[in-house]
This record gives sequence, structure tokens and C-alpha cells, in this order.
Amino acid sequence: MVLDLWRIHSRDEIPAMRARDCILLPFAADWRWLEKRSESPWYPTLCLFRQPRAGDWQSVLESVAGTLAETLNCRRVLESADSRAPALIH
Repeated sequence: MVLDLWRIHSRDEIPAMRARDCILLPFAADWRWLEKRSESPWYPTLCLFRQPRAGDWQSVLESVAGTLAETLNCRRVLESADSRAPALIH
């Protein structure tokens, strides 16, 4: 399913507009990504991961990994609940 895919972009020049895209932004990203935001008003399904300090990609990658893990855990819980639900007969 397309909505379950994640794509991660490592450059701030990419016009990402698909579901669950992520952009890894440098500390001094250009104006179009605004400041101190984790979302974009122009691309509502886009996640922005920013460097807290210039050159600090380690914490950015840790944030991405944590978000991906959280998303996968939520999905597993939902799938588990669905598998225990009685099947509907039409």
C-alpha cells in the first residue's frame, strides 16, 4: 500500500509531496522550510527533521530512527488487534 511507504530525502532542494516523506534538513536550511517546524504548511504529509547544530547529523538520524520505530510499533499493534477481531461475513 502506497500510504505505508516511507521515503527519506537528504537534500532540502527536493520538492517532496508524497505520503510520509521525510526531509533531513541542515541547521541553516533555506527559507522555504521555515524555522523551528517539523511539518510544512505546503506539504502536509511531509516530516522535517532538522539538525539542532551545524554538522550534527547523528541526532537527526536518531530522530528519524525513533520516528520510524514508533510508526512500525503502532502498525504492529493495529495489525495484531485486527487479527484478533472476528471476521465479518457478508
